[in-house]
Amino acid sequence: MENHLLEIFIFIAICYPAIGAVVGAIWYSSLQTRQFRELQALDQQEKAGENDEDEVFPAPQKAADRRPRRVLLISSDDLGTQDKLWRIQYAYDIEHALEQLKVSRFDLIAMPLSEEAGQFLRFVAQRYPSTCRAVQCQDIGPSEAFQTAPDAHLYLRSDSPPATIQEQLLRGTSLDIENIEKALSNTFGNLATLPTLPTTFARIQQVVSDPDCSVEKVGELIASDISVASKVLQLVNSAIVNTRTPVCKVEHAVKLIGLRGIRDLILSIEVLNELATKAPHLRSYLADMQLRSVRAAKLAQRILGGGPHSDDATSACLLHSIGQITLMTHVPESYQQIQTLHEQTGRNIEELEMEILGVTHDDISAYLLRLWGMPHAVVEAVQFWKNPAEIKHFQFNSMDATHVALNLVIGFETGDIRKAQIDHDLIYALHRSRSVDKWQIQAATICEDISSLPTGMLDREVA
Repeated sequence: MENHLLEIFIFIAICYPAIGAVVGAIWYSSLQTRQFRELQALDQQEKAGENDEDEVFPAPQKAADRRPRRVLLISSDDLGTQDKLWRIQYAYDIEHALEQLKVSRFDLIAMPLSEEAGQFLRFVAQRYPSTCRAVQCQDIGPSEAFQTAPDAHLYLRSDSPPATIQEQLLRGTSLDIENIEKALSNTFGNLATLPTLPTTFARIQQVVSDPDCSVEKVGELIASDISVASKVLQLVNSAIVNTRTPVCKVEHAVKLIGLRGIRDLILSIEVLNELATKAPHLRSYLADMQLRSVRAAKLAQRILGGGPHSDDATSACLLHSIGQITLMTHVPESYQQIQTLHEQTGRNIEELEMEILGVTHDDISAYLLRLWGMPHAVVEAVQFWKNPAEIKHFQFNSMDATHVALNLVIGFETGDIRKAQIDHDLIYALHRSRSVDKWQIQAATICEDISSLPTGMLDREVA
């Protein structure tokens, strides 16, 4: 009898895990199938009704920023707008412009597109990185203009209505650099204590800007830093792409996510590693923030489906938290005071930051990205991802995708994705209200699939 009971016990002990695994696999498969069918139904519903919303109802706009902008206009007599907001100084040629740059500070530099303009704007990007740079184009589109002047933030069509040009200029100069630097000087004492341009990112930035850049060259450069290369491969395999076979070479990772994607992924890795070294007590928080950023980046890609806007949104999601982490690392007492007041009073944390520090963490993030030469669309998305309606626009873009992706991921993390802080009025105005249910399903699926990141992502050395 005892032997019979023992045999039964052994049989159950062996079979129970297998039965549990089979049941779990069946449940997970049915869940994935149901989600796939729901997404298909939502796609059909969206396509069937995408012409239903014919009119655009813009969301309430923030009060116009009437801060005067100092403009240096080179080799041109017309900016495209006569608004008194723009305090324009004229330069007859580049030599004259260089003289004026030595004695005055400008919010915006604009000049007609040419090979010479491309070279001059590269110099400006290196010497005066916080200044907005614009080129005036005639019969050429932004993608072609970018080949000539890749360091420009704005590409102004000469035949555009003055109101359109005005909106572009306002968006390009929305960062109040002078006020931000004044607040940072008061807070940090010395701007040199801010995070500097990471080494590997700076090298890749230079290589990528070369027209003869190749995947192999970038791969070799990344592989030369063993720590960074290891973390890139860990993230690519665990979260960024879905592949049946592991990605073992950096060159393969570059081909999968592109030169731009690998560059910005390295920036986020290096910055977080640097801050984790300076504030080891924040390591757990930084790991959580990195997980959120990666989840949101993947969701933003899914929302936009590829292309330049998708690249911009991915970068913005990966880099959105730099300002807040910088404050927590460098001025911990002041930021602890802000967080305590936020918890006790329920007041908006950005409002408290302005009151105590004179600048918000999103402004700091955008400021750093501007200094590091990130595209204007990324800077704008990072600055306004919480309130994209503050920027007047009529097409769903990278800033809106960043807003949706980050808020849905935060909603998942806090336990109720359907109460995520999405601006539904703006989404309706941009003809995307039918997509919200689909985005929620995608967000939940991505967050469940990327439940954690590899351990050691914030360690300096590779184990």
